Amino acid sequence: IDLDKVLIAGGSAGARVALAVGLAERSDQVAGVISLLGSIDHNESLVSLSDPPFVLFNGVNDPLVDYSFALALADAAQAFDIPFGFYSGNNGHDATDFFLPNANGSSPFDASLAFFYEQLDLGQTTFSVVPEASSVTMISLGVGGLLCY
Repeated sequence: IDLDKVLIAGGSAGARVALAVGLAERSDQVAGVISLLGSIDHNESLVSLSDPPFVLFNGVNDPLVDYSFALALADAAQAFDIPFGFYSGNNGHDATDFFLPNANGSSPFDASLAFFYEQLDLGQTTFSVVPEASSVTMISLGVGGLLCY
């Protein structure tokens, strides 16, 4: 595993942990962050120029995670010129739609992996959320996870 190309990812509470670790505590040791249905409080001081790229997946009508927190993170990333992706849906606190293929056959999650492939300068590729068709390995870490290329 190339430790310079490790992404941290999490869903819900795990996304909160991934964002806290990737954008605050260990931003120099993480190549990117994927937050699936999570966020951190309105605190733009958690985002700095040295932070890695990140992708946010949030539901506009999520009853557990305030959508405005994700908007604030996206605004802060834009202010600091940090590459980021932001996918929103009307699916509340359910990530299913982010994994479903659209008309061209790829999902928002596929697009986020392609985004990181580009950000980490790994060349061109296509992704699928089907494990055997993907070049990404997921190592489970309880409420979070690491995506390792």
